[in-house]
Amino acid sequence: QYVGFMAGYNHDRVTFYIQRIAIAPELKNKALSVQFAIEVWQYMKDEGYKYLLGRVEPWNVATLIVALKTGWRITGFTVDTDGGQYVEITKELSLSLRLCACAFLSIISLG
Repeated sequence: QYVGFMAGYNHDRVTFYIQRIAIAPELKNKALSVQFAIEVWQYMKDEGYKYLLGRVEPWNVATLIVALKTGWRITGFTVDTDGGQYVEITKELSLSLRLCACAFLSIISLG
């Protein structure tokens, strides 16, 4: 069964930039989406990355809340060449993935 996908590239030796991550609509706010995120984070950590980078549109408050509650930090703001505004976020992979999973699950149970 399709759960989701992630696409990105090497930002530098220790950082992976996530261009897109998506969960199947019918699985959003479900435990399976939590497992998918944990698997992605663990895979990137196993590949030797120490950090993940991403961008979120400022109007996407739900995603920003989940990101902050699962160990991501706001590290800046950018405007692309088309005028799109983004909040830059960073996740340190040395942090406990289990702790992040517990925070993610509590968000789902509240949602």
